[in-house]
Parts: sequence; C-alpha cells; structure tokens
Amino acid sequence: PSTLKMGDDETVGNLISNEFQLEVFPNPSADFISISSTQDGNFTIVSATGQLVGQFSSSNKKVDVSSFSAGQYFVRFRNESGDEIVKTFVKQ
Repeated sequence: PSTLKMGDDETVGNLISNEFQLEVFPNPSADFISISSTQDGNFTIVSATGQLVGQFSSSNKKVDVSSFSAGQYFVRFRNESGDEIVKTFVKQ
C-alpha cells in the first residue's frame, strides 16, 4: 500500500525511510520554488482549496509560481514505489 508522509515528521500510515526526502524552497516565495527529492517520481501542486494547479516530473526542479494567487499550497510528491510526501509552501 502507498504511504503518505507529511512534512515536519508528521506521518500518516507507515513510516517512509529517511532516504526518501523532499525539499521545497524558498518558502515563502513570490516567483519560483525549487523542488529537490532524493528519489524519482512525479509531483503535483494543490491550492489550499483543493484545486490542482500543476503536475510535474521530478526532473523539473524549478517551478514558476508567479501566476499563483497568494496563499498556502501543497506539493505532493509520489515516488515510483507509490510512497508520498507532502510539503507546504506559501506564495506571497
């Protein structure tokens, strides 16, 4: 089964190895965010209201968020094994 791991060590379901990590920076951001993962996979960006605002592969390391409305967003990363990590960032 898939596993969901929230940022800041909050976990739901089974624990994911420390080798599976996701970084989103800078946070907050006005123009671009950089996304760094220790594994290959895909990620989506979802607004606080649940609207999907982007889907990307892990090869896309820099995302233009300048057109996003100000507020909180969730970056949901899923590796090739189906495990997931969710991080938040604030668009200024």
